[in-house]
Amino acid sequence: MITRRKIIVDRQFQMAMLRVWVVVAMVMILVPIVVYLVMARFSGTGEVHPIVTTVIWGMSIFVLLLSILMGLITMVLAHRVAGAAYRLEKTIEQMIEGNYSEKVALRPGDYLTRLAERLGLLQEKLKGQS
Repeated sequence: MITRRKIIVDRQFQMAMLRVWVVVAMVMILVPIVVYLVMARFSGTGEVHPIVTTVIWGMSIFVLLLSILMGLITMVLAHRVAGAAYRLEKTIEQMIEGNYSEKVALRPGDYLTRLAERLGLLQEKLKGQS
């Protein structure tokens, strides 16, 4: 089994994924706050019923926990894509230098496995021609 030593493999790609998550999380966190403020503004008394306040607090906590979970899932998926792409790039660099013997080895669960398999077939074909 192959283990990756670096968490940030492709900084540009992984940071772009993180930025998307941050924007989505901020919107999800701001929605309950805006709902509360709008309700307070249009309630006539400037206050919101305690039940509504409780529901909005519960919704805010749920959204916060959900956005943290989404962030973790986003980072894991980005790592699986970026790590596989990094490994494919290194194998292609070896092929450019004439070394067709280094196989593309991806971790179980990595994405781009079909591409890695096709690259392996290309390596075999090129190795047979040289």
